[in-house]
Amino acid sequence: MKQHQLKKYLEEALLRDEKDLSFDDALHNYYTTIILKSFGHNQHIEVQPSRHAILHGGDYNYATKTNSIKIILMMDYLAEVMENIYQEKTRKVSAEDEERRN
Repeated sequence: MKQHQLKKYLEEALLRDEKDLSFDDALHNYYTTIILKSFGHNQHIEVQPSRHAILHGGDYNYATKTNSIKIILMMDYLAEVMENIYQEKTRKVSAEDEERRN
């Protein structure tokens, strides 16, 4: 998935409610401004963990307990959000199918 597609997908998944600032808003902001932050080789890495710096070999010091816990918790939460969206869409399709049959 390309970065612009990932950002759009996360926006749809996390910014579904237009209420006050929520955990989903904060997670979306963290992911798009920290995790997906661009970097330049041989330059100081401003934020950690930076997906681009790690995957392109620019950050060798990312493997810390703190970064690991951040990523594990974030991915666990995102997996739960995605599962909830999947369940919601499945229920909606099932209800539409039932309505068409009646």
